[in-house]
Amino acid sequence: MKYININGNLRKFISKSHLKNLRNNFLIPCVLYSKNTVIHFSINYNNFISDLTNCNNKLVNILINDTQKKYDAIIQDIQFHPVSDQIIHIDFMMINNETNVKVNIPIKIFGKSPGIQSGGKLHINMRSIYVRGLIKDLPQEFKINIGQLNIGDVIQIKDILADNISILNDNNSTILKIAMSKAMISDKNQSKENK
Repeated sequence: MKYININGNLRKFISKSHLKNLRNNFLIPCVLYSKNTVIHFSINYNNFISDLTNCNNKLVNILINDTQKKYDAIIQDIQFHPVSDQIIHIDFMMINNETNVKVNIPIKIFGKSPGIQSGGKLHINMRSIYVRGLIKDLPQEFKINIGQLNIGDVIQIKDILADNISILNDNNSTILKIAMSKAMISDKNQSKENK
C-alpha cells in the first residue's frame, strides 16, 4: 500500500484563538493518537489536499519536523467547516505492522468485454472495496478482468478473491455489470412492435 507523506509541526497551544490563527494561515490543526500517546501538530492545507487527491487510501506517514520523528498512521476522522466545506481538523490514529486497519482499496478494470463490443454498456457501481487487514497484506488495487463478460453478466463482491484480508462490503453488492445500451433496448422494442 502507498502512504501519503505528511510534514507536520508541533502545536504548543490548543486554545481557540490559536486554532483560528492556524486556519487563517492555511494550516490544519491535527491530533495523532495511540493508546498511550497524543501529539498535537499542524499541516499545510494545500499540500495535504494535493496529496490526498492523488492517493486512494487513508494511510499516512507523518514526519514531525520539530522532532524529526516519523509515525505510520491512518486518517481516523476529517472535520469540515459547515459553510465553506474546508477541512478544519484531522484525527490520525497511530498504527504498526500488527494493527488491523480499515481502508478502501481501488478497483482497476481491464480487458475487452465481448458484451461491450457487441453494443452493451459497462455500468460501474463501485470504484473501491472496503477491507480490513494488516498493512502488509493490503493490495494496492483489486484488478477485475471483464474480458469474458457478455451482456447481462455481473461482478459482485462475492466474486472477489482476497488473501489474508476481510472484505467488509455486502457479498451481494454489485461492482459492475454489462447492460444493454439504450439503442439496443430501443431496437429490441421496435422489433417487438413490428411482429
